[in-house]
Amino acid sequence: MKKAVLLCAVLGMALLGLLLTLELAVRASGYSANFWYRPDAQLGSKLRPGTQGWYIKENRVFVRINAAGLRDRDHALAKPDDVFRIAVLGDEHAEAMQVDLPDTWWWQLGERLDGCSLAGGKRVEMLNFGVSSYGTAQELVMLETTAMRYQPDLVLLQFTPDNDPQNNSFALARDKERPFYRLEGGRLRIDDSFNASPKFARHAAPSHEMLRRIGDRSRAVQWLSMLPEKKHRPGVQKALLGPPPNELWEEAWQISEALILRMDEYSRRNGAKFAVFSTGTGYGGERIGALAAKHRLTYVALDLKADGQRRAAELIAASLCGSRDRRLRIE
Repeated sequence: MKKAVLLCAVLGMALLGLLLTLELAVRASGYSANFWYRPDAQLGSKLRPGTQGWYIKENRVFVRINAAGLRDRDHALAKPDDVFRIAVLGDEHAEAMQVDLPDTWWWQLGERLDGCSLAGGKRVEMLNFGVSSYGTAQELVMLETTAMRYQPDLVLLQFTPDNDPQNNSFALARDKERPFYRLEGGRLRIDDSFNASPKFARHAAPSHEMLRRIGDRSRAVQWLSMLPEKKHRPGVQKALLGPPPNELWEEAWQISEALILRMDEYSRRNGAKFAVFSTGTGYGGERIGALAAKHRLTYVALDLKADGQRRAAELIAASLCGSRDRRLRIE
């Protein structure tokens, strides 16, 4: 009996030593892969409030997620009387973990809009609701469940034509653990049945949340958790580089357009203006531009990769603060 206890103690100490050695080795290598996201029954996933650490993809940036679960500074829910609020909805281009907050396009946009007639002399406050890999459907849910509670005066949608139509289609999307909308008789109907699936329940289980919390303090756990992960780079689908090749892709575009119009209608119904900008040009940018022109939406098309964060802020600001005939409509 004593020998068994002693053997267990030795094995335990050896395992502890291995884990400590692995932890030190991973930290020394500079590796960091925080558990930035957690499952959410409405959105599919969302940023974890209070998470902070080094983001090392594309660049090395120290990232903090605020108490509300946004990649942003903290904001009071109640809007001060002297503030003009802009709610930014988008994906990784808005989340922008690869750059420091002051270098993001939306932060710089806020600085350029101060003093603009758009704000009516009020101080501009940018609120970033962007989350990596979100499609327009999730951004609509984010607007209706969270962003509108902050009483924005302007809702600014960042649309990515390279992948948003695919993400908005249940048939085409790789990730099914998210809400989708379907067009039925020309009307959007939400399908949020993902939150009843065994896969979602497994990811939302307390054991997974415990692992995420341990990972907040252990680089070794972060590294080990990434080993079995299948990494799929979304890239750009050839079907999105030109006109839809078949009815399935055309339907994906129609759903995307309907979602944008739903966001415009919802924003205006709640007293906010609405604008959209595209991160890419080509067929996708032209199609969204045509939609915006038809429905008199403020729209900016730019190539975010080519133009960069600063230039994007300049172009969007120029559109929002342009001549009288380009100002946002108020209805």
